[in-house]
Amino acid sequence: RTPCDTRTHVEALFTFSCEACADVDALVAEAVALGGSVPKPPDDYGFMYGQAFDDPDGHSWKVLWFDACIG
Repeated sequence: RTPCDTRTHVEALFTFSCEACADVDALVAEAVALGGSVPKPPDDYGFMYGQAFDDPDGHSWKVLWFDACIG
């Protein structure tokens, strides 16, 4: 079996949450400082904010903040 070519396929998408929008930005900035890259601009829907980054091995990560107190 050959490993997934992460340049052409997504092997896995990892998602986790943060307690604040600023935490999302800080985590993504740290990932970029360690060799990651940002594939697209952040998503900001007011009640939900998220960014994505790809690590140096090509794995995709999504970091989210969600306001659970809306409504």
